[in-house]
Amino acid sequence: MEADQASLAVAASKVAFAYDEKTIFRDFSLQIPEGSRVAIVGPSGCGKSTFLAMLGGHLIPTAGDLVVRGRPRTVHQRDGIFPWYTVRENLAIAMGAEIHDGARSRSDRLVEEKLMQWGLLDYSPLYPAALSEGMRREVEMACALSGRSSLLLLDEPFAVLDALSRQELQRELIRTLDADRKQADVVRTVVLVTHDVFEAVALCERVIVMGGRPARIVADIAVKSSSVGDRMESVQEVYRHLGLENTPHPIFDRDMT
Repeated sequence: MEADQASLAVAASKVAFAYDEKTIFRDFSLQIPEGSRVAIVGPSGCGKSTFLAMLGGHLIPTAGDLVVRGRPRTVHQRDGIFPWYTVRENLAIAMGAEIHDGARSRSDRLVEEKLMQWGLLDYSPLYPAALSEGMRREVEMACALSGRSSLLLLDEPFAVLDALSRQELQRELIRTLDADRKQADVVRTVVLVTHDVFEAVALCERVIVMGGRPARIVADIAVKSSSVGDRMESVQEVYRHLGLENTPHPIFDRDMT
């Protein structure tokens, strides 16, 4: 997918990366326009999380050009919030607000508004250790989306959650991202790594199917989103490129008669 270089959040050209003498990437190229939502799917070990780590600056390519514009924030599979700070303090840090015990400031009010938006106000004085896994995930997502990052990198952020918690957090993520797009001063790019094809199609507008070693792009799919039927067509297209053409959703993979 070609785009004007000035409008790209990510521009990877002939990128290579090796680890312990194993070549993960060689001549890998991908462009991601600013403000887009892109999912990366593929079998385990194909380099999805490695690529995300390069985008976040945690790994450096061994060759090629990788240009990342904006300020990245990664939400990992495990907790990324500070265990020694309360929920309120974690959110305040993410928003760049001051932490103090004195008179309420404007930043205090902004933090409180975010706590209310995410349904976290009652949990604001608690430390992460006192929260469930689902609540900690919600706090981390609230921090990531309330901060100043323009590039949100999501590395299977919902994988550890139960089905209901996962759906609730996915809906809140979509609501927040849609609200961002209505603000002229907010341009946020999302790159999601997931093994869940339904999640990829529901949350993103474009799905990159990766495979092989060294990693390569098997397919670059524009998600059809005008109806549920269109989205299901996109799901099936992704499955085909994964070599799982007739794989249904697990809820239908049983005799319901």
